[in-house]
Amino acid sequence: MPGTLMNIWVPKEIITKNDHNTMYIPPTKPAVLLLHAFTMDGIFTWFLQVFALTREYAVYVPDLLFFGGSITNRNERSVNFQAEFVARGLGILKVEKTMYRNRKERNELLEDLVIPDKDATSYTNFSHDIHMVWGGNDKIFDLDHAMTMKTQLGDKATLDWIKDAGHLVPLEQPFKYNKRLKCILERVSKHH
Repeated sequence: MPGTLMNIWVPKEIITKNDHNTMYIPPTKPAVLLLHAFTMDGIFTWFLQVFALTREYAVYVPDLLFFGGSITNRNERSVNFQAEFVARGLGILKVEKTMYRNRKERNELLEDLVIPDKDATSYTNFSHDIHMVWGGNDKIFDLDHAMTMKTQLGDKATLDWIKDAGHLVPLEQPFKYNKRLKCILERVSKHH
């Protein structure tokens, strides 16, 4: 849509330039999408994970709208609006063809990216597994909160915690976090 620009950090292998035209080639490695929280931009949040994952995965890191130079002149500010533009960006980059084998699975995943704003913890109708990695010393949302959330999310949710980490686990304990993230991605890859 005119007036909206979303920056997305992409694998260099998917971009080719011919006669000043940029072309996007579908990735040959499994695609991984890393979304940041509403506090920092994408690459600042995930740079240590990008370095750890790029050998085996095609890693995509969007800057959500109003972060890292991503902008819009539209008035809408909902999570649905953010998800719509992430999905559009991935489509332009041809990631949609590699996320899941068929359109139905991809649409289910995109639906699961958006949880109703009213009460996210009461929403248990997820079609995909949810893997949470938590900081054992999180002072904002303690481990009891994480366990309650896992219970509320249902049988498709798993919880793993890193003892010496606080609220910003990927930044505070990147090596431990990356090890767990790689295990999760391997399990997910086996199912798709």
